[in-house]
Amino acid sequence: MQPSHYDLEVLRPLSLFQPEVRVLQVTLEAEPVQLGRVGRGRRREAEVLLALSRAGEVLLVRRTQYPPGVFRLPTGGIETGEAPAAAACREAYEETGYRISAPRLLGIVDYAMCWPGAGCAPFVSYIFVAAVPAGQEPYSANAGEVAAYRWLPVTALGELAAQLRHLPPDWAYWGRFRAAAYDFIRCGIMELDLLDSAQG
Repeated sequence: MQPSHYDLEVLRPLSLFQPEVRVLQVTLEAEPVQLGRVGRGRRREAEVLLALSRAGEVLLVRRTQYPPGVFRLPTGGIETGEAPAAAACREAYEETGYRISAPRLLGIVDYAMCWPGAGCAPFVSYIFVAAVPAGQEPYSANAGEVAAYRWLPVTALGELAAQLRHLPPDWAYWGRFRAAAYDFIRCGIMELDLLDSAQG
């Protein structure tokens, strides 16, 4: 079944990884305005996270504005009216040059990003898995957006999450937000043995 829209209630039962994991609250030491479009007072924001795999590893990207040595999974927002699976295919190409056609929905993570005395902002991440060709190296379709790539064993995603949770103060809110889904991804991929079976 291919979801036709981004209704959370429609997609939730399609999650491959059971039981469903939700991060109900992430407290951030930053002003809401620093999160831009995710800031309080907005509708629920949505994004896709991609675990693009080959040979037991997942691909990480580093954007040009990130602190040195900081990487994350390919990620991007869902456009108005766009299905999450379509957004996953689009973001995979834009950030890595890989063309994927049938990403598998690993799961959905709900967040409530909260600031002391300032309220909470709802957010949801749709997490997809897809295999990519072993002989093709990644590249950015948007020139200047990605500074570097790195392949990481899926078992090390927990270490990546720990690094993101301990970034310098001016990146702390972003790191905590990004790290929240990574342990879920690692456990889901390993439990379902998806690295060799994900379809690209």
